Amino acid sequence: MGTPMDQIRIGLCVTFMGGMTLGCGGSAAPPAEPPPTVVEVPEPEPEVDPSAELSKDPALARTRELPKCEPGPGEIAEPCRITEADAIQSVAVQHLTEGKVSSILIEIVVAKAPPQRLRETIVVPIVPPRLQDLNGDADLDLIVPLSSGMVNLTSAIWRGTPEGFRRVGEVSGTSVETTKQGLLAVPARSSAAEWVVRFYRFEEEALEDAGTLTIQAEPASCELSATDEQLEAMDLTQEQATTLLCGLDVAKVF
Repeated sequence: MGTPMDQIRIGLCVTFMGGMTLGCGGSAAPPAEPPPTVVEVPEPEPEVDPSAELSKDPALARTRELPKCEPGPGEIAEPCRITEADAIQSVAVQHLTEGKVSSILIEIVVAKAPPQRLRETIVVPIVPPRLQDLNGDADLDLIVPLSSGMVNLTSAIWRGTPEGFRRVGEVSGTSVETTKQGLLAVPARSSAAEWVVRFYRFEEEALEDAGTLTIQAEPASCELSATDEQLEAMDLTQEQATTLLCGLDVAKVF
């Protein structure tokens, strides 16, 4: 017989706080191993191509700014180039200086026509030319800035067709925008308290005037000047056309 303490230990399994168990023979059983810890590693997020995101926006996808080359004496040997995914295959921009006259030469290659060389005389090439669908016909048109005043910018407009580009006129304003009605809208600041917004309609050979808004700051007013023929082309009355055009974002200048 063992000691009384030995007798107590025989046949007993005692578990203490903390998880330690004494076996029936009095020896301490090893602590149970904790279950393995599973750590979920998140998958790395795919890199986002900014150009791919821009291409999802139809409005942005239809506007392409052409590269700007620094002006220099004579013709630049290696002009800036871009490649278009539309009918336009390539565009080359060159700046020419002949004495005191500066000009910009744009060579455009389209899919269904011989290469075109478009030349415009410029005062200062502050803003580079750009391609934009201005009349909603899915063909990119060309805007070539020519000169700049204190606020307004004069630009040449070249209408794009599958067969090439045709110069249709010049506009002057702070920007060149389009409306859902298929009009070209050109806002221009005439004074600190007055703006005018001129509207144009694309015709085969030239831009046609479609009406003019005069917007005053004090007292606040927006008035439309349009002929009967211009209203008939919009299929609107004077009152309807005034309400429609004055409600456009391009007319919210104050």
